[in-house]
Amino acid sequence: MTTISSTQAASLSGSTNATPHSRLQDAVHALAQTFATALLESLGSSAPTAAPAATSTQATAVTDTASEAARTPAAIAEGSSTAAPWRAPWLTGAENASSYLHAPDADAATRQRGKPDAATFMKATGADFSTASSLLYGVMGSNEDYRNWDAIMASANPVQSARQATGALYNSNLPYTDGSGFKPDSQQTLATSGNFAWLRVEEREGLWLLNNQGEALRQVHFSAPEILRATREFGLDPADLGPLADQMDAQGIKYAPGARYTGSDHGVDLRNLAQGGMGAAYDWTSDPLAHLKGPGAQDAVAANALMAREMGLQRGLVPLGTPGQTATAAPATATATATATATATATATATATATATPANTAAADMDALGKQLMESLLRSLQNGLQS
Repeated sequence: MTTISSTQAASLSGSTNATPHSRLQDAVHALAQTFATALLESLGSSAPTAAPAATSTQATAVTDTASEAARTPAAIAEGSSTAAPWRAPWLTGAENASSYLHAPDADAATRQRGKPDAATFMKATGADFSTASSLLYGVMGSNEDYRNWDAIMASANPVQSARQATGALYNSNLPYTDGSGFKPDSQQTLATSGNFAWLRVEEREGLWLLNNQGEALRQVHFSAPEILRATREFGLDPADLGPLADQMDAQGIKYAPGARYTGSDHGVDLRNLAQGGMGAAYDWTSDPLAHLKGPGAQDAVAANALMAREMGLQRGLVPLGTPGQTATAAPATATATATATATATATATATATATATPANTAAADMDALGKQLMESLLRSLQNGLQS
């Protein structure tokens, strides 16, 4: 989403003489009306077409979301009161992860032995290319790989074992680094907890992953699914995000939904992520307009929905502007997932047949897209006014 900076806002207001704020506010309304008129004309001239049929994965995500929305507050409260505290599933058995590491004196040939290429790993585990390449190469970067691939591939779950070995490696005393990596100093480090740090690098703040020697492993795009994805790939403990949020709050750092950018749902509730929640003020596992944005958007939503189910995340959303709010919905279960998968296509088809024709379904999609664009435009302009 495009936002107007304070400099741009000042430039706009500076172009008027009297009551610049009022004049700019009038301009906002005029521009909104112009934009709405142009959008309606554009939509009116477009011939509605039937929306493409959802894939089984996408239909499952939509059905999961609809089922969660239909739950009553009482049912949600009952589920949350009896649910056990969430623990990252990729950490199950991680206390034995050192068995997937070589000894410090292992030479290069020994360390390379048994490490598969991406195709072999995919065939042996069923992992997709993105997961295979990330676990084999992406998480290592220029560091020395002391993970014992013979042991990893012989385990019951090589994907999980590789993740746990990665986390164990970056918290070990093995000589995996030559010490030449980027190591943020005390001025750049605003908060740190476990392998997570909030850094200010070149006047830009963001979330980073660090090894146990204080060297940066990766900067993580600040969105809930990307934080969870990186945390799992590196075999780290998301519980450390809670204390990180405490330190950030103490310094007045704005990072939560509704706080990072005024009036915007951008931002992440780090405590909620640490407790197994979605960590966002919107549902990033569902996008009813994904089919209008192309195959890449559909694939991304499907991947997010699958990851949320694999992690057993709580489906409750974080209300806008309430940092630290704990998700209240019970975790999605395997039974619910299986039921949704089996009934998603039939339910979606029956609903579409009973309530809409292909033409008015497409028209509704375009209307929703128009509203989304309008809200984005107005939010950006209002942010500029408040800057």
